[in-house]
Amino acid sequence: ASSFVLELPAYHLPTISGVWHHTWNRLKGYMLKAGLVIFPACVFLWFVMHFDWSLNLLADEEIEKSILHDLGSWIAWIFEPLGFGSWQGAAASVSAEIAKEQATATLKLVTVGMEGVSSGAHIQNFFAAISDFPKLAALSFMVFNLFVPPCMVAIAVTFREMGSQKWGWIAVGFQLFVGYALALSVYQLGVLIAGGGFGLWTAVAILVDLFCLWAIVRKGSGK
Repeated sequence: ASSFVLELPAYHLPTISGVWHHTWNRLKGYMLKAGLVIFPACVFLWFVMHFDWSLNLLADEEIEKSILHDLGSWIAWIFEPLGFGSWQGAAASVSAEIAKEQATATLKLVTVGMEGVSSGAHIQNFFAAISDFPKLAALSFMVFNLFVPPCMVAIAVTFREMGSQKWGWIAVGFQLFVGYALALSVYQLGVLIAGGGFGLWTAVAILVDLFCLWAIVRKGSGK
């Protein structure tokens, strides 16, 4: 049997200049990310939350007149099968593409003054106000936002690493599909188990799960 030889470099104590160099590179990368992506996105989010289409400044309790309310309402139907199909849930999920932690922060802000949501427990009561199965809706919300593309910076890196627009969109689309499919399964199958009945989206969730299982087994068998 042939022997395997692996040469390891000599170990050295870190130098002050080396530590500073690596620390500065990472700090600079974070500052560029925060300054060029996160900060402008947060400013945009604040703007659409506090202004209407006539550019009138709104109070916190007037958020239902805001641009964000209208934007969220236009896409809320997409999240209806996932259990959080309201403009607040849609807006929070979209804002998560700035950074994942932004989802809960946005959800707290947009539920201020919402009917049925008491102060001090905005997020907890929000899901109870929009769904008959609040725990499943909350779990679905978390699953969706955990498995979709992490943030705009990560999406930009994905496009760069894929080397082409085509494969970049395929990669992002696949992540969106996985996040949506998992959240759909969590909510629809959870509702079915909890006695909520069988509906169209329950059937869709089962078909998606069966397709994914078939794809995994097929790949494992090498066919």
